[in-house]
Amino acid sequence: MKAPQFLFFAFVWLSPVLAHAADVPRTVIFCNMEVHLSAEAQEKVQGYVNDITQSPRYFNEMVKRAHTFLPFVEEALKTVGVPDDLKYLCIQESALRPDVVSTSQAVGFWQFKEETAREFGLVVDDKVDERMHIYRSSEAAGRYLLRAHRDFDNWVYAVMAYFHGFTGAIQYTDPRYYGARSMTLDADFHWYPLKAIAHKIAYEEAVNLRQRPLVALIPHSTNGETIVKNLLDSHQGVDEETFFLYNKWIRDRRRLPKEGLFTYYVPQSADFYTGHQEDPVKIQIANGGVPITFQPREAVGTMDTFGDLPLTPSPEATRPGTGTSQQAQPIANMAGVFRAADPGDLPELPYVVFETIYDLHYGEEFVLYNGRIGMPELAERLGVRLGQLLMWNGLTPGQRPATGKILYLTSPKKAQFHVVEPGESISSIAEFHRTSANKIVRSNRLLKEQPMIYVGQKLYLRGSRPKDEKIIILQHREDGSMASNQPNSEPRSQSSNEGGTRHVPPLNTPPANTRPTSSQPSQPANTSQLSQTNTGGAGNSNASGSQNASTEWINHTVRPGETLWQIAQKYSTRVEIIKRINNLSSDNIQVGQVLKVMSRTAP
Repeated sequence: MKAPQFLFFAFVWLSPVLAHAADVPRTVIFCNMEVHLSAEAQEKVQGYVNDITQSPRYFNEMVKRAHTFLPFVEEALKTVGVPDDLKYLCIQESALRPDVVSTSQAVGFWQFKEETAREFGLVVDDKVDERMHIYRSSEAAGRYLLRAHRDFDNWVYAVMAYFHGFTGAIQYTDPRYYGARSMTLDADFHWYPLKAIAHKIAYEEAVNLRQRPLVALIPHSTNGETIVKNLLDSHQGVDEETFFLYNKWIRDRRRLPKEGLFTYYVPQSADFYTGHQEDPVKIQIANGGVPITFQPREAVGTMDTFGDLPLTPSPEATRPGTGTSQQAQPIANMAGVFRAADPGDLPELPYVVFETIYDLHYGEEFVLYNGRIGMPELAERLGVRLGQLLMWNGLTPGQRPATGKILYLTSPKKAQFHVVEPGESISSIAEFHRTSANKIVRSNRLLKEQPMIYVGQKLYLRGSRPKDEKIIILQHREDGSMASNQPNSEPRSQSSNEGGTRHVPPLNTPPANTRPTSSQPSQPANTSQLSQTNTGGAGNSNASGSQNASTEWINHTVRPGETLWQIAQKYSTRVEIIKRINNLSSDNIQVGQVLKVMSRTAP
């Protein structure tokens, strides 16, 4: 099929943006920081701006690409909770081209290496490479920048870390500016952040004009479809070559992975563009995994139903809490496979309720966070590495989970059980543990037509729930105590090591004679809120966790037996940062020595 002509001749609808070198001021607002440039630094940044704008043809081409791709970058960065100014890094890294490969084998819009991409939640395998997915790669980049910001409490230094890595950037930083809201840069400052500032200055005015894109991308959810041809066939007017031009993240042109939801993009002409549509997979997670569909729009001109824009929702459609008729409308035809339901729908549910502290796998698979100790101390107490504990639970360094949150002590992919928390759905749980929603339904013998899950329900991830075992609802007391999938079992000895299995002291053990008091299931998992569980398996942080965290300078007196590593873990910072602040040339410290430490704590 011949590619739609609008992809090649759409320039007649838009007037070009005139490229001109903007004047660089002495003070620039970058990521809500006041960045003061010395005269020499100002001249250096001006040189970068001149280079960016010297070719009107290249500049206008970049602005056109920005109108197509940057709305998805902005959405992703806002979702993660990092400043909007960082979107220009995507232009700096790849010129908004998905298939750029560096000499060091960094790939995609944000130039991730494969190992780092997986660490921050991207799927990279023989079927898909989300480094070339504009929304998913931007989410991962936002998480990377957010973690770097927690090290320095300074977005300029976070940008530096994006180039040099978390540890590599430390040598280029000045501790005086850790936690600062203004800073002064001279011409000797590292070129990468200076060029990032130049990209903002060069493109900001043109990007903010917000012309209709020459090629608009309409996001669609795969809804579990794995045959790529079926996705392509559902959109008339788009040939195969054009489809893959805007979906280069699809490596295998025949099949997608069997597990997980993916967002693909359908190109659309400017005449059909009605504004940015948010990522549908994100919407599905927020609505409990409800499939997203579109009602075809009546033919306009010669482009019959191109883009599948919605006019009215299906009669079965359930409208999300916000949005317009032009947004994706979820329908209920497959909702039962994924959506958490109200317990009143199953008045004779066979369940058993008891306190979590009695569960046989408490202290092995998971614990309950009591809110009274920091994550470094908790990791030491549990005998696990802090980095692993944070990654397994979608936390960033310095971030504390909410009191009463279940913390997992193993990789999400290896976990045998999941305890449902408020806001979760079968779909979001499946994403977190890298399994399928259908498998969770089958393993737990849930009703296929309308499966229900409840807050506190213990779900089987490996194996199947025994036929004679009731549905287990685990609850914890208000004092934060947590443990038994058999209501009459006594508390397991937490000091024993039966069968070679590790046991740890509970964070707040209840009296040994405590018995279940509730006979009703807890409230159903809320599907109206976006799950905070990271669907990619890496640390996921919301905006409040970053923007409202506070910086505290502490004078720490070294105690007998303490090491720099232990001190760094205690204050959720890095050894190299402590050494940088205190001008230490080695890891040797003395008892009684006073070290200045920057501690980043969540509110």
